[in-house]
Amino acid sequence: MGKPLILAEKPAQAMKYAEAIGSFQKKNGYIEIGKNPLFPDGAILTWGIGHLVTLAEPSHYKKEWGNWNKEALASFPIKPERYEFMVAKGKEQQFGIIEELLKGVQEVIIATDCDREGENIAWTILERANATNKQMKRLWINSLEEDVVIEGFKNLKDASVYYPKYIEAQTRQISDWLIGMNLSKIYTINMKDKGLSGNFSIGRVQTPTLFMIYEREKAIQNFKQQTFYELVGTVKHPNGTFEVKSNMKSDNKNELLETIESYGLSDATSYITKLEEKIETERAPKLYTLSGIQTKANKLWKFSTKRTMEIVQGLYEKKLLTYPRTDTPFITNSEFNYLLANLEHYGALLNQSLPIAYTEPRKGYVEPDKVQEHYAIIPTKKKLSMNEIRLLSSDEQKVYLEVVSNTVCMFCEDAKYAKTNVEIDYHKILFKTSGKVELEKGWKSIFVSQGGEDKKKKEPQLPSIKQGDEIKLKGGVKEGKTTAPKRFTEGDLINLMKNAGKHVEEEDQAILKETEGLGTEATRSNIIETLKGKEYLAIEKNLAYCTPKGKLLSSVVEGTLLASPSMTAQWEKYLSGIGKGEKQQDPFIQNIHKFILKMMDDAPDLIQRADTEQYQNATAAQDTIAPCPSCKEGFIKKNKTFYGCTRFKEGCKQTFPQTMGHKNISEAQMKKILLKGKSDLIKKFQNKDKSKTFDAFIEIAAKENQRYQLQYQFQKTGVKS
Repeated sequence: MGKPLILAEKPAQAMKYAEAIGSFQKKNGYIEIGKNPLFPDGAILTWGIGHLVTLAEPSHYKKEWGNWNKEALASFPIKPERYEFMVAKGKEQQFGIIEELLKGVQEVIIATDCDREGENIAWTILERANATNKQMKRLWINSLEEDVVIEGFKNLKDASVYYPKYIEAQTRQISDWLIGMNLSKIYTINMKDKGLSGNFSIGRVQTPTLFMIYEREKAIQNFKQQTFYELVGTVKHPNGTFEVKSNMKSDNKNELLETIESYGLSDATSYITKLEEKIETERAPKLYTLSGIQTKANKLWKFSTKRTMEIVQGLYEKKLLTYPRTDTPFITNSEFNYLLANLEHYGALLNQSLPIAYTEPRKGYVEPDKVQEHYAIIPTKKKLSMNEIRLLSSDEQKVYLEVVSNTVCMFCEDAKYAKTNVEIDYHKILFKTSGKVELEKGWKSIFVSQGGEDKKKKEPQLPSIKQGDEIKLKGGVKEGKTTAPKRFTEGDLINLMKNAGKHVEEEDQAILKETEGLGTEATRSNIIETLKGKEYLAIEKNLAYCTPKGKLLSSVVEGTLLASPSMTAQWEKYLSGIGKGEKQQDPFIQNIHKFILKMMDDAPDLIQRADTEQYQNATAAQDTIAPCPSCKEGFIKKNKTFYGCTRFKEGCKQTFPQTMGHKNISEAQMKKILLKGKSDLIKKFQNKDKSKTFDAFIEIAAKENQRYQLQYQFQKTGVKS
């Protein structure tokens, strides 16, 4: 049949394939593979650069669909009769190379990433190049290690088996495009009609994700702290003293004090009514999915989800970790066997003796039936020396050793605790406490040695007691305060998206659980970055804040399907059916059109009713320097020849000059003047006729009628003029 063409997703991936196969020569945009046992006639290896082919812009179909004005709405919805795919700008040369190479081959091996997007990237290139009539094979591997690559090429799959995944990905792509292009424009145009500036991006996944963050923001802002009181007790036993808590709470302190007095709890005799002792075990954590390592890296080192994705992807390309964009926390027996064989090596890397207890596959970790496209993120077979580890960047070392640590835990002893539960029933008032004593650290010793000891609040250690022992009980009242909901960290957002089923109806929870919530392992960090980039979400000191723009958008989609993960649940159920070959694309797209028409009808009224004051104030403040010192409500803004208050039309006449002493006053210095009272020392001011120069500060001073002026403050004499 001659040479096949191997289509990789990106240049780095293609080079790994070439290195594994051997006997290759680099060309312009492709690699020539020489004759070898895998390919007796040789092969041609080329690559995309991510998405070489993308959906055409709306203006490609109709000029007016590219506009962002109210007149354009008359031509909406954006609904092409046939969806066209174009070569992405700047990538024409590589596409041309692939297109030309395809003309000379009869067989194509799709070797893009083994997931839906990989299928989408490959097939859009092949369809655009009119090359889908070739014999199609599929390389399906989870690691770039040479032996895995070779084995994969020896056992190529029939590409038609995975073709439905491409249709699923394409359907998702078209649907997201329709939602984004239509509703983003509809909302933005209607917002502008109400006098609001800025573009408002709408997305099938990003908008319900934003809304969940908004709900937490509202809960924090609306929280009102309340004081409550608990009845507690101090227990005196011959072998020691310990504290207990009762089942009685009240918002009235005196009520509990009366209880103490009426029951004689100042020094009451009672007994240990119930004492239960048991041994508890804690299994090792699950193997890592991408969400799992992103959440852990954010917690340990405050890495952004995007940063962790980049690190794990880089370690995959260096053949150190397995495929990163996985949502499966399980492996097969094959991976278990090589991990077991390498345990001594992993122990040396972690500089400790591992507490090995399990050398046979265990459910919860090794479940071949649950491994479909990809297995968990684990170390590859490649063994690294400590010197090789040190060649990695500091961040790469952290993530790699964390994955190694998490993986070897599966083989280690369970953590064990002696748990004691105590109850004291004093005249139907039940006092309780518990104690926990660590018996064996087990797998936790691995993280302790790396400074990752469990920082959870430790339970008290109880004295030696037994059921029926007589004790003295002294009651007391402890004051407590309700606490506001915690603000999400960036790492929490990954789990918020992954577990979004908790926010939807019971019927839809199963769907989201099956499809792993909002978004995919590959897209969640991108969604978070999009929310940041669109200024809906701000991350400060690793905590997530919904911005005024985010709050406004959330308020105008509240109550619609755009705000609900339920919409995504229903979408994902159908899309999953397409990927399995059970559902068709056209009915789904038609339902999206109906949804857009409904939102077109609802959006104007929702926007007109919205409270926009906070967003307008924040938008005004973005282009301004500082609050106005005169009216206290407006902001000082730079105009053509002066600085003035944004509330000029409302009557505030506060202005400041842009030049003094023949020198411009920069916005940075004006900000210091307004916020700190004076500027930095500015050199070489000039007098009126420019005959003399002088150095001075500029300070703000009160003037009549609550207006302010600028004046010099000289460094040495302090004389003002």
